[in-house]
Amino acid sequence: MSWSNIWIGLMGGGFGASAIVGASYYSLPLYNMAFNQQPLNVAVFGRRLGITLQAEMGAACCIMTGVPSADRFDRMESSGVDWGLGAGFNVSGTVNSAAETINAIVRLAGTTPGWAVQEGLKNMVRGVMGDIEANSQEQNFVLLPTPASLAIGAGVWYEWSDVVRIGHNLIWLREPPQWGIDSATGTVKLRMQNIPMQDGQMITLAITHDVLGPDDYLEWERNGTRTSRLHGVVWGQKLYPAGTREVQADGADGVNLSELAICGRNVGHVFSSGTRSNEVVRNGTMSIGVNVMQGSVERFSSDDYCEVATDASGRIVRSIGDRRWRD
Repeated sequence: MSWSNIWIGLMGGGFGASAIVGASYYSLPLYNMAFNQQPLNVAVFGRRLGITLQAEMGAACCIMTGVPSADRFDRMESSGVDWGLGAGFNVSGTVNSAAETINAIVRLAGTTPGWAVQEGLKNMVRGVMGDIEANSQEQNFVLLPTPASLAIGAGVWYEWSDVVRIGHNLIWLREPPQWGIDSATGTVKLRMQNIPMQDGQMITLAITHDVLGPDDYLEWERNGTRTSRLHGVVWGQKLYPAGTREVQADGADGVNLSELAICGRNVGHVFSSGTRSNEVVRNGTMSIGVNVMQGSVERFSSDDYCEVATDASGRIVRSIGDRRWRD
């Protein structure tokens, strides 16, 4: 048994039902079952066809095979039937034994940080899945759910799954982050949640000004220079000021916009080239959006805008309207 090619994780969920078609999205860490290395953070996109009770009561055990190291994984697709044929385990037996096994795994996960490499966990997985030694080299993924009722079982369904490393471009398209402007604390903060990036990664942002045609990028004065880029760091899929360390991520999130001076706009910014304008909205209002940048490419461009007010110097002093999250 090559445990170094097997990764395991837990995800919780509520109860739901799907008729004919269902869909789901989860983000979770997977742990290698042979080495106590850094977890592999993934997103799981599920699509289900059939009539069933969704097995999302309490927790589900996620098992991925055929990945020897985190840096060699990017994305895989899997399906319930394909996995069952490839691994050779008994689907009905899995459904009937999953509840007890996953409850045991949950208890084990709460006892020690190294739960994913415990021999007891391996025995549990081996007992549910049967002998997968011949297929542990093949890339595949399966969810072992806790059924809402063992009598109901898994129902009649077929499920496809995309498993994607956090940060993959596909996540930005399918499950983009949400953002908002918060001025309730006396400062105007740009906040983001559900950012599909690894903890500690730097994120580059551009604040856009809603105009007719392509939006302008707002430009900011930094140490005597102009820039259309703002930077932050991601912890727990939230936005924090650049330089924030993990131990500081328990504090308030968001990047303070009210302490930054707007010095103009970048007009017609296709591929970062454009005409600079010194025009700044003073003692007025404007609608702004947010883009996540990778070089000159927009990884995420907001669909919604937020109206903000500026003072006599052109600084943003408050948001106008509700504090809802925006797409």
